[in-house]
Amino acid sequence: MGNLPYGSSTPELKAFVEEHGYTVKDAIVMVDRMTGRSRGFGFVTFSSTEEANKAIQELSGQDFGGRAIRLDMATERGGGGPRQASSHQGGGGGGHGWNNDRFPDPPFFGDGDGDRGRKRKKKKRTRRHDDFDDSWN
Repeated sequence: MGNLPYGSSTPELKAFVEEHGYTVKDAIVMVDRMTGRSRGFGFVTFSSTEEANKAIQELSGQDFGGRAIRLDMATERGGGGPRQASSHQGGGGGGHGWNNDRFPDPPFFGDGDGDRGRKRKKKKRTRRHDDFDDSWN
């Protein structure tokens, strides 16, 4: 069942279907884990397939909590296995990156003077082997 009100609960859904003369074996309104609020859809198990088909015909579009509900026969969801290859590969990558010629500094850093919003310490120069005077040889 779809287009359920966000304030609906499982007992309300079960009572709604039963008051229309159907035998409900099980009913559940799907809720958001974080908020506990209805996600706007649920599932009802009827006593027979014939009764389910009849309910789809009669209850689709009925008013439930101020909304016209939608009923469909549930189908199996695809598993989370490997994705099938398709002509549209999509995904991967991400943003476009920065082209330093067009955008010298990203607009979200600093005040635009190139310091990117943070002060850098001056790097202390370390001595390298070619800094030493080899004239004593």
